[in-house]
Amino acid sequence: MTDFELIACDYSRGPLYRLSDGDLAHFEQAIEKRGSGSGPRAIGFFRSHTRKGLSLDAEDLRSSSRAFWSRNTWCC
Repeated sequence: MTDFELIACDYSRGPLYRLSDGDLAHFEQAIEKRGSGSGPRAIGFFRSHTRKGLSLDAEDLRSSSRAFWSRNTWCC
């Protein structure tokens, strides 16, 4: 891994990092941009985690499956 891109969240769904439809569209555009051409490609995503336990929730799985459905990916 050599780079990362932060995806802003408008927090319209509360204080947690929950992507709105607009945020999710921006997230997917950033992934698509990194998937074309011969430059670096997106390999996964990270996000803050302020909930109890250490696991992916339904929102995490939805975001990752939409953006990385055909790749070996990771989330941290």
